[in-house]
Amino acid sequence: MKKLLYLILILFFTYSAYYTVAQENIIVEKSELTEKINGKKYYIHFVKQGQTLFSIAKAYGVTVNDIFTENPDAQLGISPGQLLKIPYVKIPQSDNLIKDVDFFYHIVKKKETLYNISKKNSITIEEIEKINPELKDVLKEGQYLKIPIKKESETLEFIAKTNGVIMEHRVIKGETLYSIAKQYSVTIGEIRNANPGLSDIINIEQVINIPNQRPTGLIDIGIPSDSVKYWEHKVMKKENLYRIAKNYAVSIDSIKLINPGLTEDIKIEQIIKIPKNDPKENYIIHTSDKKDKLNRIAKKYEVSYEDVKNLNPNMTNKVIKGQIIKIPVEIKEKTLPDSLKPQKIPIEDIIDPCERYEFNKQKIYNVALMLPLYLEEIDSIYIKDPSNINELSKLRSLKFIQFYEGMMIAVDSIEKIGLKINLFVYDVDNNIEKTNKILQSSELTEMDLIIGPFFSTSFELVSDFAKTFQIKIVNPLSTRSEIIFDNPYVFKIKPDINTQIEQLISFIVEDHPKNNIIIVRHNKYQHNTESNFLKNKLNNLLENGIYINNSAIDSIFNKNSFADITFIENSLIDPLLIKNSLNDSTLFNNKVKEIIYTSDSLPGLRNSLSIVRENIIIAISTDKVFTMVLLTRLNQLRDTFNIILFGLPKWDNYDDIETEHLLNLKLHSLSPIFIDYDTGNIKQFILKFRSKYNTEPEVNKYAFDGFDIGWYFLNALIKYGRDFEKCLPYFQINLIQTKYNFNKTDNNGYENSFWNIYKYEDYKIINARK
Repeated sequence: MKKLLYLILILFFTYSAYYTVAQENIIVEKSELTEKINGKKYYIHFVKQGQTLFSIAKAYGVTVNDIFTENPDAQLGISPGQLLKIPYVKIPQSDNLIKDVDFFYHIVKKKETLYNISKKNSITIEEIEKINPELKDVLKEGQYLKIPIKKESETLEFIAKTNGVIMEHRVIKGETLYSIAKQYSVTIGEIRNANPGLSDIINIEQVINIPNQRPTGLIDIGIPSDSVKYWEHKVMKKENLYRIAKNYAVSIDSIKLINPGLTEDIKIEQIIKIPKNDPKENYIIHTSDKKDKLNRIAKKYEVSYEDVKNLNPNMTNKVIKGQIIKIPVEIKEKTLPDSLKPQKIPIEDIIDPCERYEFNKQKIYNVALMLPLYLEEIDSIYIKDPSNINELSKLRSLKFIQFYEGMMIAVDSIEKIGLKINLFVYDVDNNIEKTNKILQSSELTEMDLIIGPFFSTSFELVSDFAKTFQIKIVNPLSTRSEIIFDNPYVFKIKPDINTQIEQLISFIVEDHPKNNIIIVRHNKYQHNTESNFLKNKLNNLLENGIYINNSAIDSIFNKNSFADITFIENSLIDPLLIKNSLNDSTLFNNKVKEIIYTSDSLPGLRNSLSIVRENIIIAISTDKVFTMVLLTRLNQLRDTFNIILFGLPKWDNYDDIETEHLLNLKLHSLSPIFIDYDTGNIKQFILKFRSKYNTEPEVNKYAFDGFDIGWYFLNALIKYGRDFEKCLPYFQINLIQTKYNFNKTDNNGYENSFWNIYKYEDYKIINARK
């Protein structure tokens, strides 16, 4: 490693001495310097001005993804002087004979097939085989393939024929490269490589090329190429575009694509081209072109709101611009004359493991549950005097017993539908010697899933074991993100506290975009990073200003008997001017305000509040004393101002706050778990738990965690098999206290990012996302 560091320093200064500005079409020269790192050979390449990842990959005969694998930071883009490790590929002499075909090298990854590689590169298997005459049927990991490079026109033609997804994205207000990359499930680096010269600063209406990647949750919308034939539909009385799209089971987007200029304003007897398709799903895709309501969209398509909600379980009734919605359709054989019957176009069968996987009812899955039972301390319990029953709660052996009991309800439910689970329960605590002994059990290598252990020292050992034998392992309780580092088999259930803010931002943008938003914190030193991130993100996503009708403002002034010039949201407003222009509107600054309580105090907060619109106060505090003071002060202001209070980061832990304050301020809080005892699922679970175990399930004893984790992962395992992780973005199942949204980065494991948002209302705690 010292040798490599020394080499890097020499190369850096050599590069600095000879640095010049590159010209257009700069030629990338392969570095003559190679280095072995962890037993693997690499070229050491320094990026020069004008070079792109694509040009570098082409020069070395590798793919851009190969560079990303060895240089994760490159996914954020590259810059002059940056060092890249390029996988060493020895090019055979026979390649010199191929002079009329432009190509690059692709290094085969584990479990890759010719089909996968052809789809990724928008070419056919035959084209790969033609340029690789020595190719055998079975690919090996590490094998290199020549991939022909097509002209742009050829690539676009192939994408149209294979129904691929290549897109131009037009930037709208508030979007960033990060939000666009997240929307399409690509990296910022991939977007930059598809848009040479793209900077971090993007402008509204700017058009950005999106790499050939499928957005998360996006389904093919049936976009045909010019060569695909179509039906001609004559518009009948009372028909609209929504009904036509539903009846033909094609999306409105695909209809508009072959009918340039078509709008929703269609006329009787108008002829509309309908692309021929062979629908395989019981839904079509609707992309919202404006803010809307889910129930309104359902009504336009003449389907029930409940059916649409069932297909889109994570959606609320509020729909944002650009949001993708599944619309249920009935797929049936159309009785058409022969001349109008669709001609099936032979296409290569598309492998979709998430839709076509058929579980085998005869398959028995092995699942290990590792709980701290401390069986060496106690193997049975005898209570002579029932009055001493409460003493049981002090036994370490029973601390996690309800997790086991909750999970057994999930196992029983799975087995009732005829599916088989072999559940192995191991007594694993924080004793390293004990854990190592269990890891020597011969059957453990045959597990399909491991849940636990619960203690960090033991989990580290078992997760290393799971990585070695490629077994998925679930950590039920840890909040530390380090447990997923460099282990792609780990699933972390509890979300990291840092993901709270992203969830809150999405909620506010969707539900409160026109409210007056104020961040309050105790002093300028505490929570500065969180506050700045929250403020900057919201300012980027929200409108800069909000217009409010003067008639509405005048009504509020009259109600509060304001006759003099009034200070509202740090601005002076004259009631007389408002009254003299009731048909006009007043513009209010919609930027997020910040109050540092130690310096601004209550007067500063009061001046930032609004009497003409609702106020969203986001209080960031871990100081309980300050939290209590703030609640008292805000409660004094709530008669004058309409306030909704959000408490971060762990206000769900405060159990001694006066309930009246929480109700008056409509407190919203975020928590990894939320149990609504009025829902049918919870009532049913509690009844089953009581019947089976003669006791009440308790949150702090992990009964609900046990059921949710068991129900989610056992269903995923049975539905998709051992490699269920690739299908989790499409896997939706009802849990009783939370949801799981797993995210993965690089070679790390999976981390749940979902936070429940609940609020106090009518002396109840209810789900705020409904």
